[in-house]
Amino acid sequence: MGSLGSNGTDEGVLRDWLDSEQDHWFRASETALRGMIEHLQHTCFVENWDDLRSQGKTETEAGRMTLEYYEDGIGRIFGFLRACGAVPDDESWRRLKAEQIEEAQSADIPQPLVDAQIAGLTMAERRQPGDHSIYRDWSRALMLFFYQYAAGQHAEHGPRHPGVTADRAEKLAWAAETIEDVRDRDALLAAVTEYLNDPDVRAVAGEIIATPLDTILELQRRLTDLRRFDLVLHTGILWLIDAVERDW
Repeated sequence: MGSLGSNGTDEGVLRDWLDSEQDHWFRASETALRGMIEHLQHTCFVENWDDLRSQGKTETEAGRMTLEYYEDGIGRIFGFLRACGAVPDDESWRRLKAEQIEEAQSADIPQPLVDAQIAGLTMAERRQPGDHSIYRDWSRALMLFFYQYAAGQHAEHGPRHPGVTADRAEKLAWAAETIEDVRDRDALLAAVTEYLNDPDVRAVAGEIIATPLDTILELQRRLTDLRRFDLVLHTGILWLIDAVERDW
């Protein structure tokens, strides 16, 4: 794939590519979600715990406070998932919530931690669920953007891909460096807005993405202000690594 709207790529080819990549994006999002939860656990129960104890907090105080941090963190992560529309419907949310609780209960961890997980998931339900159809098309727009942004970086002698046989850490470092200039949420919003407002891009993307591009940009603007928007950036990095290799 080259520059959307300027390389003569058939719209049907682009549409088929997006269709084939959509499930890969969703799987990358699930991987990013797991990584974010693991990072939250480390931050709460290792870094925050050590920090609180160094401040003179008792074990009881530190334990209570880290559980509160964890509950709030889970609420924000899954609240973002609901707000962006990643969860298709109420039944899917109930199933996701049950799976998360079951996983926590079967992990042989202290009951207070399980309780904090449940409370955080319940907190997330305060977020009104977004429209899943808009989320799907927003993800399609992001795939076009990330892929072609990476292609542009490559054309401008940006970071060199380490190769298919490189280890995962090297590939992650490559993808992170490739999108370094748009990893800030405001920078990403500005770049995606400029991209989707480009006349050539708009002419093609408007034909292969069902949701109006202005509606997609409005979702991007609204979600940019949410604390766990970094889930989108992590998803983009993970998806980009494999998308590039699938095209080789």
